[in-house]
Amino acid sequence: MRKPFTLYHDYFLQVVLYAAEYELRAGQQLAGEHLDDEGETVEEQRKRQRAHYSRAAQLYRTYAMRACDSPVDLTVTFGGSGRAHGERVDMSERTLRRCITLYGILGSTHMVNQVYSAYYKLMKTISAKAWEPSNETLQDLQGAQAQTNPYRFPAKMMPREPTPPHLETGGSS
Repeated sequence: MRKPFTLYHDYFLQVVLYAAEYELRAGQQLAGEHLDDEGETVEEQRKRQRAHYSRAAQLYRTYAMRACDSPVDLTVTFGGSGRAHGERVDMSERTLRRCITLYGILGSTHMVNQVYSAYYKLMKTISAKAWEPSNETLQDLQGAQAQTNPYRFPAKMMPREPTPPHLETGGSS
């Protein structure tokens, strides 16, 4: 039973990965294109690119979450005592990194956190707490979360407006 399940699981994951790669490439291609003769504006092009990246991120998320969700799959093995993880676990984490990087590019920090949190809980549960995220994954997570830092609210108020009294005291709330 395990061999046929693994085979069909492979087929499913290949389809998801191919679709994600297509969407990613379509979005990247739009970045290199100039305005076309049909009068498409830069904003319309950017909107189409964001749609491609969003679909790619969703597909990468599907791969990452579904790749290791079955104990019947023969390629889902977690390393221990210095051994490496199995092929399926490595690909799952690689697609998670692509997913969170794309959500970072899109400025969707909430999705970065949501996806990583769900993935972390899933992998810890499936692996009986043997799985730990790689350094690459942690770096990509921090990079994706940092994408929205420049857009956070400034710490100071506009000079013409008086500062509310509870902010002037400097006490913690």
